[in-house]
Amino acid sequence: MRILCVPANHSLAESIAAHHARVRERRSSWIAIVVTRIAAAIFNEELTADFKTSRRLTQITQIKEETESDSSFAVLP
Repeated sequence: MRILCVPANHSLAESIAAHHARVRERRSSWIAIVVTRIAAAIFNEELTADFKTSRRLTQITQIKEETESDSSFAVLP
């Protein structure tokens, strides 16, 4: 059970309306924070995946170059 304090210069309806406005504001702020965190996590995951793919491609290229420069291996096209 919640107790709503009503200032002497406000009506009960004004106090309830102000309370609901504060609740809506907090709720919308909370939703914005959650959406922002989810978007950041997705973006970070994509960057991590891109970095890992890029690093792996670099390793494959280096291995290929080393293999091509070594005359003891036959390189197939």
